[in-house]
Amino acid sequence: MKKILFAALTLLAGTNFVHGQFGDLKKAIKEVKGGNDAPAISLEELLKIGDLPQQAQAKLFFEKHGYTNMGRISAYGHSKNFSVTSETQPILTGCSSVFPSDAKAETDASGNIIKFLFNFNSSFEQTCYPFEIIHPTGAYAYGYGKMSEKYVDGTRRVESKLITVFDNFILINTYRENGKYGVNTDFHIVAPKAIVKQLAKNFTYESFVAAINPVLQTYYDQMQVLLKGGDQKVAEEKRAKFGIKGKEVVSLSIEPSSTNKVFQGQTFNFDIIATLKDGTKLSTRQGFKDEYDIQVEGLELVKHTDVDGTVSIWYDIAKKYIPKNDQLRIIVKSKFHPNLKAAEYTQKIDYENCEWVFSDNGDQSSNAAYRKSAGTFRVEVKSSKDLNTGKDCFEYKVYNNNEIAAHFKQVKTKPISVSANGGRGAKPNFGNQNGGNGGNITLVKDPSAKDCKIIFSVSGGQAYSAAYQNGATGSFNEIEQKVNW
Repeated sequence: MKKILFAALTLLAGTNFVHGQFGDLKKAIKEVKGGNDAPAISLEELLKIGDLPQQAQAKLFFEKHGYTNMGRISAYGHSKNFSVTSETQPILTGCSSVFPSDAKAETDASGNIIKFLFNFNSSFEQTCYPFEIIHPTGAYAYGYGKMSEKYVDGTRRVESKLITVFDNFILINTYRENGKYGVNTDFHIVAPKAIVKQLAKNFTYESFVAAINPVLQTYYDQMQVLLKGGDQKVAEEKRAKFGIKGKEVVSLSIEPSSTNKVFQGQTFNFDIIATLKDGTKLSTRQGFKDEYDIQVEGLELVKHTDVDGTVSIWYDIAKKYIPKNDQLRIIVKSKFHPNLKAAEYTQKIDYENCEWVFSDNGDQSSNAAYRKSAGTFRVEVKSSKDLNTGKDCFEYKVYNNNEIAAHFKQVKTKPISVSANGGRGAKPNFGNQNGGNGGNITLVKDPSAKDCKIIFSVSGGQAYSAAYQNGATGSFNEIEQKVNW
């Protein structure tokens, strides 16, 4: 099988680039023949990725280049810088590893790499990313790490990244969407220092993106052919083992997850258990909920189709309406056993232990003057009862920017929280340095809910520094009038 790079170069040659971009690429092809710190290397060799899946590709990379003495290029869309960063850290150094202390990576029985670690320290990020190549025919590795940046409550921001391992470098922060695979606006390259210097010398931001995206897409498409072929066989074998079609089922039951919190708006997970005549139990924990007719009350079906075609199914407890009788109900029947008794399950909604927090805060961190202003809320409230416990509740309807966000009950002793704060001024070159203005919150209280109080915040955003202006405080208005619902 020919190397994917040839396909990319053919595509590039037929693409109508602007003269400057195409000139950069031709210049790179010409100049990449050598450098002061390394033997001559061709463009084909420099950008090469073979026809192997990422588990095998990663094995070849680390066997060839090792785990230390790496350099890094950091490229950002707002500045389109493409130079060697001085904040480079070697792979694995300083990482708190989940692997054995004497191991550089985790491998399968064939020696292919399935997990490895990156120490990714910089002025913006101080974290160790564990990367995992989940599928044996995968086109990328998935990783996540805790960042140095913290939220208001003190917890560190968690960020995920996709990467692809080439023959001579690792490309960090790729994306996949609607069958497309390419490099994100901001990305990093980790490679032996000699390779890093050659890439920085011979490419601009634009010419590298133009050269690498066709390579990524062709490689991704090729891996998808392998992925779908292997997945179809595995799926057929799995359904034959765990599905119920053609089997003697004597009973069905519904098993809710022990981690469920029965609050409105929360995900509610459950498995269906089919018991066979020989006593074997088959669970939808292995999949195949499509073999059952499922009727629900107080639950909303959520389907998410992955860009590769995988469909995930789960349920959320109703958030925009009050479930009938303050309960959720599930009824399950087999599609293949018409005489089999249906399984039923009911559960009371918990209006006492839930907490409702609404926020629509501004964001200054964009190249636009104001990427996002603080939002507007209208909160309507009246008195109500928990139909199962008889406890006094407030019943709320919350509108965000004139659209219904939630309709729910909560015991009167627990106030809800609503915030529409202005965004904090951004760092220079990352957005607007002035603080954003606070938003607007209106509380409409039915005469039955005169004693209702909410926690609210409409603060203006703090400027980046004293040289800029803080945002203005927003407004909070309280109205007493009959609510018409």
